[in-house]
Amino acid sequence: MSSVASVVQYPLPCPECKNYTSQPAETLRKDRKSTCRVCGSTIRLTDQQLESLERTLSHMSGCGLRKDEIELATEENEEEAV
Repeated sequence: MSSVASVVQYPLPCPECKNYTSQPAETLRKDRKSTCRVCGSTIRLTDQQLESLERTLSHMSGCGLRKDEIELATEENEEEAV
């Protein structure tokens, strides 16, 4: 899943100016915050946003894979969670 996370840009709304700023998903997973590209405010990822990000990456990691590759990726993700 890390290869997907390194290329996917995930949008976050700024609580101050309401504009969206996108960051690589991998960076957001690690830092859990970003800086608004418009007003410079710090945008902190909520637990709900982090769960949504993880869910999105999980779904995207299976895109374009054959059934046997999906099963293998699912097993690997379950092993990482343990």
